Amino acid sequence: MVRDWLFLLLRYAVSRAARDRQAVLERAATMDTLDRDKDLEAFRFFRSHSETVCAAIVAPDTPGRRQILLAHTRRIGEPRLRQMFMLACHLDAREKTCPGFGRTGSRAELWTGLQRRR
Repeated sequence: MVRDWLFLLLRYAVSRAARDRQAVLERAATMDTLDRDKDLEAFRFFRSHSETVCAAIVAPDTPGRRQILLAHTRRIGEPRLRQMFMLACHLDAREKTCPGFGRTGSRAELWTGLQRRR
């Protein structure tokens, strides 16, 4: 499911279409409510992250845009998907990280675990 969500974000980065943004947000809402009793406010990571990334994709003047997009790309475990996302967002595909931004360590390992969970 995480991989599908990442592909939806890539599709939105390419198309910038409202229907693709809506698909990202719907998938994120579904992911946030997995294993929950439909308590929509209990866990908002995917919705919050999706809204932030989608806003950064379409607004090149957004403060911190580059850092937001690079932090997102750092979390993508598949190199080809990461590279395509960076190209779609007009970022240098050779750039790997943005020093001093985002979290590393156990949270990054959590993201990897979520990707494998499919």
